[in-house]
Amino acid sequence: MNLTGRRALLRIAAGCALAPTLMTRTVAHEVGGVVFEPPLEPLLYTRRLVRELGGGLRLAVTRSFSVRFSPLPAGGYQVGGKQLTVEVAAPDKMAPFAELERGRVETGVFPLQLDIRGMITRGPGLASSHRLEQAVAEARRTIEERAVPTAERGEAEAFVQLVHQAGAGLAAYLPEDLFAPATHSRTERRAIDLPGSGGGEIEVTFTADADPQSGLMSRARRDIVTTIGGDRRITQEEWALAFA
Repeated sequence: MNLTGRRALLRIAAGCALAPTLMTRTVAHEVGGVVFEPPLEPLLYTRRLVRELGGGLRLAVTRSFSVRFSPLPAGGYQVGGKQLTVEVAAPDKMAPFAELERGRVETGVFPLQLDIRGMITRGPGLASSHRLEQAVAEARRTIEERAVPTAERGEAEAFVQLVHQAGAGLAAYLPEDLFAPATHSRTERRAIDLPGSGGGEIEVTFTADADPQSGLMSRARRDIVTTIGGDRRITQEEWALAFA
């Protein structure tokens, strides 16, 4: 059942005094016509990350957390979370890494702080609005510092990997409107000049669905695509929020 349906059932139950403690309501905030009103009971937050490794290989990591939104005295919310499960799918050659990842408890995501509109204002991995530009600038700077002959095949391959790494590194940062999507879809593109005649591009597309009553994200997805000539790789992230 989606967030809207579940919320409606809970409201009916509360109105009939059959289950008055099932759900504690927050005070709704409206800024610029957008209302953000997250529930206070625990939610299930899931994040799935899929990275293309080249050669048709992929790495996928799915983590689920129990999260709770708590109102802050000065306005806004704090989001706390605790990891519940982790699943890792990796190629055989990455078996040792996969085993380590399965045993790792992710503690670098929460807590987060949100303003009254639901925008992330503080917390680990918060992405600034200029994060894509920073990733591109870092890749360009590293390429310039290396200053090596591009005719060498090994170095050319290293440049390709560098651009892919710059794009994949963006997955470490959360969109600031993840929990209260400002738009349903948006795309950013930035070019990266490579030594010689080659060039690359990083493209980031974010799409999301939100509960119409609370403004809270129900599902979101971000595709980070790096392209250099005929070499194209995708890092894909998916998030979901649902009642536990």
